Amino acid sequence: MKSIDKVPVETHFDWEHFAGNYWNQRPVLYRAVAEPPFEVGEVFAATANACAPVSNGAVPSGVQLTVEREQQRVPGDLLPAASDRDFDGYQDRVTAALDGRRYALTINAFHSHEWRLWHRERRFYRRLWDHVGIPSTSAITTMFHGTYEHSPVGVHKDRFATFMFGLKGDKRMRFWSRKPWTEDVSSVVDYAEYLPSSFVVEVEPGDLLYWPSTYFHVGESGGAPATSVNVGVPHDEHRAVYDTQKFFADIDRDVFTGVTPVSAAMPAVPVDLEATGPDADGLLPDAVPEPLRFAAEVLRQSLDDQRLDERIARASLTCVSAEGLEPPPSPRPRRPLADADVIHAEPEVNVTWTDRDVHGRMVSVNGHTLTTTMEPSRLRGLLRALRAPSPVSELLRDHESEARNVLETLESFGGIRRAD
Repeated sequence: MKSIDKVPVETHFDWEHFAGNYWNQRPVLYRAVAEPPFEVGEVFAATANACAPVSNGAVPSGVQLTVEREQQRVPGDLLPAASDRDFDGYQDRVTAALDGRRYALTINAFHSHEWRLWHRERRFYRRLWDHVGIPSTSAITTMFHGTYEHSPVGVHKDRFATFMFGLKGDKRMRFWSRKPWTEDVSSVVDYAEYLPSSFVVEVEPGDLLYWPSTYFHVGESGGAPATSVNVGVPHDEHRAVYDTQKFFADIDRDVFTGVTPVSAAMPAVPVDLEATGPDADGLLPDAVPEPLRFAAEVLRQSLDDQRLDERIARASLTCVSAEGLEPPPSPRPRRPLADADVIHAEPEVNVTWTDRDVHGRMVSVNGHTLTTTMEPSRLRGLLRALRAPSPVSELLRDHESEARNVLETLESFGGIRRAD
């Protein structure tokens, strides 16, 4: 299979070359990417986690199942389960159940369903953030699987620059460099009349396809089963309100939708708002993204200064420690630490903290944040000691008992591990 000439094909993936030649400029196809962020087994594990049955029998939140063109509200046994073992097992079972009818399975917030997948994806995109900045409203991850003729939503345009990773089966992506219709609609399901102005890219397992947010597109599988994962980085028509609605979602909605809503006052801003990282001790500096500074002035009518500072600090900590992939998977259950246990920080994981909480210090790792009453100097010393394997008894010798709570919570967040 080959791509239309409009899309260059590369055989070596390099973030610096990509950022300089393709980011926000034009689509590109990379063949057989080395060390991709998604592994088929982890993707199926995340799929089974996301599709776990809910009490009322409805489709779980974030999951969409379409059979032919009919969205399934009560899926029965049509969703993947751990007992299927892999996508092939699921495909065999659902094909028999549907008697040959085509289906499409879509899972949103996909990176939040499996820790190994989340870590692998975060590690992969870390280099991109060096060039374009961490997206403060998070990248999105979406899994697509099925035998559908084309994406259920049809031809559409996202506000995300998109990276598509082919995992199983071949998938065709069809593009238009500009909107092919004149009607005032955002998507078109029946698009045969617009085919002449489109161009096609064939994506095989192991390939990475990128396209900017300006392109209209639709995915086509041709009826054969195909599995892919898309990562979207918010870019087109990005407004500061997207950031502030996330940070202040539980405040009186009239602040956002009243006579002079925040969204109306906020100017358009570029998405490459770099989130300032922690210093060598993991302490978050005072700098916060411009949308937060803007929101702080508008929203002081709803919060006093102290509560507003705490909220901004917590949101900034979460953004930095999640490294552009929110929400992270849920914390693991806490396990008591024995004095003889030897623990140390996870490699490539930074514990970030700030003392801008009236009740104590906020500590964040992997997108999760806790509050502790430990004094700053003691907290700093505890976090430094975790850089090397240390028995819990030694870590607690110089710190108050609150340190045990901090350590057990950080372990549940995936920030530290036991030596065994």
